[in-house]
Amino acid sequence: MTLSIITITYKNLNGLKRTTRSIQRQNFSDYEWIVIDGGSNDGTSEYLKSLKRQPDFWCSEPDSGIYDAMNKGLSHACGRWCLFLNSGDSLYEDDVLTRLFSEMPEADIVYCDAVFRGTGKSFDMTYPDKLTLDFFVERSICHQATFIKRQLLTESNGYSTDYKIVSDWRAWIVWIMQGKLFVHKSIVMCIFMLDGIGSTKLQEAKEEREKVFEELLPEYVKPLLFNETYNRALEHYVKKLHAQFLSKPLIRASIVLSRNNWFVRKNMQLMISLGSLFDKCFYSKKHRIKYTDERYDALHPENFKFIN
Repeated sequence: MTLSIITITYKNLNGLKRTTRSIQRQNFSDYEWIVIDGGSNDGTSEYLKSLKRQPDFWCSEPDSGIYDAMNKGLSHACGRWCLFLNSGDSLYEDDVLTRLFSEMPEADIVYCDAVFRGTGKSFDMTYPDKLTLDFFVERSICHQATFIKRQLLTESNGYSTDYKIVSDWRAWIVWIMQGKLFVHKSIVMCIFMLDGIGSTKLQEAKEEREKVFEELLPEYVKPLLFNETYNRALEHYVKKLHAQFLSKPLIRASIVLSRNNWFVRKNMQLMISLGSLFDKCFYSKKHRIKYTDERYDALHPENFKFIN
């Protein structure tokens, strides 16, 4: 068996029907389909029973969350690869699996592109060919467009149930740190609906991400990861200065140093302190620039913002 498609659902019958249609119209046949329902009372069980081609395995019973459901689906999977296509999401075209598996690369994780859709909006999401740890500081890849070796998932004991929203994102970080091979295929794989828990509970997701960094990363790595956030903040600060100051050597040097310099990465606090001193002594009173936090904290770079 080449592929296990695992669909989790809970009280989303219309979304499940959309996902079902996209799977069953595929001209690729070497797959199994597993559906894990969290005990819905909206007719989900009756719908699955009515299908001409029912899932190879399905159950409808309570679980403790989306990642518990995914792990349950994984425990029944037999395919070499796993794809988690949740209820409501759909495969993009009828031949998309055939096109992918006709040239499937040797890798641990193969990630594709996606279309994101929500109420009144739709946009394409294209990912870089190379993923690094700093990419995941603010971004992620689309879980529903990513194919993962089942062996890797089982060796990792599935997804952590300590997190309710970002365990797939946590897995990407763990596997990047372990040196697992990610390969990008420039194929639009799925339509991802922007009504899931990860898209609607943004603050909770942000807090969970911070906990993941606390869990996984050594202290000395965190300032390096957040360097790009610092760079953007410092450049924003410089742009707030009056045009006459932009010609000054100190300001030009600050812009250059902020982009990619070992000294700045190692001495961010010092640079911010110097910038704050310059601002207070020469600029604040005249132009009324204020900012929310003078102390740059690499663990919480979002607190470092300048405002008029």
